[in-house]
Amino acid sequence: MYAVCLAAFVVGPLLLGLISLTLGLQILAEIKAMPSWPQVRGEVKDAIVYQTTRTHNLRAHAVRVTYDYIVLGQRYTSSRIILGQVWFWTKDEAEAYKNRFTVGMPVDVHYKPSDPRRAVLEPRGAKDMNTSFVAGVALIATALVVVYVWLTTAR
Repeated sequence: MYAVCLAAFVVGPLLLGLISLTLGLQILAEIKAMPSWPQVRGEVKDAIVYQTTRTHNLRAHAVRVTYDYIVLGQRYTSSRIILGQVWFWTKDEAEAYKNRFTVGMPVDVHYKPSDPRRAVLEPRGAKDMNTSFVAGVALIATALVVVYVWLTTAR
């Protein structure tokens, strides 16, 4: 019974926390590096607003812009505006943002030098891109609190 409790309340959250923290740090490192990514000119192929679901089943409206760009003679297509999703609570806000991108319009594309398939139009992360990092810290803290409580009360 002791081993099951230890695994459920310490090892599980600790491992999940370490995985989430690692992913979160990788995401934050990529966001930090984005402003120094090289730029090329691209062309908008499509821009749409679509409905999406945020946390707690709240509906929101997201924007997707599809664009082509060429790096070292290779043509790429992407639909990333930022790292993460560009979303708004109201459709009007989403439409106003989408209207910044018209079909055929030239755009500056920032691409990752080691993987030109990874590109963004705006070198930043979404509002909620630190979720993995925060979840990792919270899970690790939970595991440590359980260990502390167990050590201080198991006498």
